[in-house]
Amino acid sequence: MSVTIELSDEVLRRLEAVAAARGVTVEEFAAQTLARVPAVDAAFAGIVTEAIHQHREILDRLADT
Repeated sequence: MSVTIELSDEVLRRLEAVAAARGVTVEEFAAQTLARVPAVDAAFAGIVTEAIHQHREILDRLADT
């Protein structure tokens, strides 16, 4: 699979520096890093989504403060 992302120059420079320090390409380092992102716990995500829907008015008021 291919993915194209837009990065700021600063982020790209940091990515390139870390990849070089590890002796891998930017693409390899990005793939290794993304592979470590944990899977989403669907049950937990559902609970959070439901709570947000139930309490949207309160959350919106809190966000405005």
